Amino acid sequence: MRVSFSLPLKPLSGKQIFACRLARSLEKLGVEIVTKRPDINIVIVKGTKNGCKNILRLDGIWMNSDVDCKHKNKKLQNHLLECDGVIYQNEFCKKSSDKMICKTPKPHAIIGNGINPDIFKNRKKFEHKRPYIMALCKWRPHKRLKVIVKGFLQSGLQKEFDLRILGEPDYRVKDPSVIYMGDIPNASLLDVLVSSEYTVHLAYVDWCPNSVIESVMAGKNVLHTDSGGTKIIVKDNSICIPETKPWDFRIVKLYKPPSLDMDKLASGYRDMMDLPTAGERMDLHIDTVANQYLEFFRRIL
Repeated sequence: MRVSFSLPLKPLSGKQIFACRLARSLEKLGVEIVTKRPDINIVIVKGTKNGCKNILRLDGIWMNSDVDCKHKNKKLQNHLLECDGVIYQNEFCKKSSDKMICKTPKPHAIIGNGINPDIFKNRKKFEHKRPYIMALCKWRPHKRLKVIVKGFLQSGLQKEFDLRILGEPDYRVKDPSVIYMGDIPNASLLDVLVSSEYTVHLAYVDWCPNSVIESVMAGKNVLHTDSGGTKIIVKDNSICIPETKPWDFRIVKLYKPPSLDMDKLASGYRDMMDLPTAGERMDLHIDTVANQYLEFFRRIL
């Protein structure tokens, strides 16, 4: 079977990182990854091809009022109807698409993202003076870095723990327990992740964040909210902070997310320390994901 991707297989974005991981695992199953004359073309964002079956991998839909959502969702609808099949990242992505775009009449499947847990084995120990909690993102307002920091400081954990923030921050505070590490190479990022106590991801309506999958597969529990697809990924490896205003599948000001209950968040930080060690999650192994993709390809051909 010959399979192509509509995006270049270079680790330049979250979508492309996943595509690279999936391509490597599909090759192990005997699939030939090509750029011309494929049997199957995986459409990520856009890029259908003639002479083959096109399968749309749907990340999410447009719901940020700062952009022309109607126009962009119409393009997504056209892709849904044009392609021969659709793969949704999780049940939340499918429900959002069904409600805000259309229910696809084409064959479809729900297949999550994944990663190879072997990348976390034999990692170099990250040297640190105090145990720490980790937050990593491409920081934008709906990722709630300010809330993450304030919740940590309100929890009182700064007496014993640090909060290490990876990525270029959009909020800073002067406190010795809040350490801004900025952008670091991926290999170093994995070292920092493996050495952390747990991770925090409080984003408002995040579809299927790779950083959360990496955290869970590294054996880390996750403090998160109940919006978006994160709660589907983490399952029992987490403490969930409820949104004060759940998203109701409408266009919203994404970069002005609703506030969280800070007392509940502070308690959540502390309660995370009592969770058992996260267990193995083979459902998030990229080889498991690749097998599910291959099964769906065979349905379409």
